[in-house]
Amino acid sequence: MQSYSAMNMPRLVIAILATTLTGPSLLPAESAVLDLVWVRPQVTMNTGERSLTFRLKFAAPWDDRVRAARVIIESARDDTGAHLGQTATPAFRHDAVGCIAGDSSRTTSKEPLEFALHGSAKTATFLPAVKGTVEAVVPDLDPGATATVERITSYLGVALDSAAFARAGVTVTVFSQPENELLVQIIDPEDLVVGWEFEAHDGGALPYNHNGVSHASGNSGTSSHRYHFATKPPDDARFTCWMRTKKSLVRFPLNLTNILLPPTR
Repeated sequence: MQSYSAMNMPRLVIAILATTLTGPSLLPAESAVLDLVWVRPQVTMNTGERSLTFRLKFAAPWDDRVRAARVIIESARDDTGAHLGQTATPAFRHDAVGCIAGDSSRTTSKEPLEFALHGSAKTATFLPAVKGTVEAVVPDLDPGATATVERITSYLGVALDSAAFARAGVTVTVFSQPENELLVQIIDPEDLVVGWEFEAHDGGALPYNHNGVSHASGNSGTSSHRYHFATKPPDDARFTCWMRTKKSLVRFPLNLTNILLPPTR
């Protein structure tokens, strides 16, 4: 299976005029930029259908400001005339967090933003046009989009007290677990929580497996997430959570043209 890397892909300059849920909002920057990192084809064995996975990455300064994003495609076609589409409205893709070692463990890693299109012809060689919208959650646009609880180890086992959680109708409880582990339980009926982090008092991420040891979800927006720490979290550790709000959700138009496709093998 081949993919075209960043050497073959354009940098996408996206209009600065973004639309939030409350209307047009001019963001405080001269431009918003995404890099198209690669496009990778895949054929489903039982159906023979060809799908394409796209990987995008926010460039500075947006890579540090966006906490979650998704791509909603409105129209796409390949050079054979076949129309491509998404199988469902995608969920928000959060900061990727993987197990980070060394000095970088105090920095939340940033996963590229991916989306998939289905229905491409096997003989297609390029995409003349792909149009859609990038929805991004930028918490610093709304103070109410971030909840921070200081000295989190003092509130284990009880619902965290935060005005931001109360406004969003979100309940978060952190439980102590054996072997330097913490369990985060979230009740989020409106699916507004987009990410969270255990931090040192100075705001840097604590060294832990950000990707989590295990994850489980239930009904009515309930989920639980278990994390392992190399050492016991310090007494002054804090918990920061980011949420999607009317002011923090920003929409950018996405327009891709003449994207070359690697051959399918």
